[in-house]
Amino acid sequence: MSAVRRFEHLDFKANDLAKPEETQEGYWKLDGKVARTGVQIYQNSDGSERRELRLPEDVKASLAGFNLKPLTNGHPPSLVKPENASQYIAGAVGEAEYSDGWVKAPITLWTKDAIDAVKAGRAQLSVGYTC
Repeated sequence: MSAVRRFEHLDFKANDLAKPEETQEGYWKLDGKVARTGVQIYQNSDGSERRELRLPEDVKASLAGFNLKPLTNGHPPSLVKPENASQYIAGAVGEAEYSDGWVKAPITLWTKDAIDAVKAGRAQLSVGYTC
């Protein structure tokens, strides 16, 4: 069986993200919902859609995979690795927890473009993962 990449897009109203707190250095810290249980809709390479069920026990089992991971501003064309990290990383995800069907985690934004995107109203988080 081969591994595939998935991108889970979570659209929120701006007020669903916790109010950002600016750090002394000018970074932004906020809490976000980064994944959820239930039926996920993914787009196939041919443009068609596929639905996949993510059970609570599977999502809970994935919690450690979110902890202290890099955060990007959009989906880079490849997975983030040490060789390309400086090109793509815009922040970090803190320690994740599961509650009421959601994976919630503190997020820190480090780059001006990511902070400006939230200031302009971006309130979408999208988890990219390999399964």
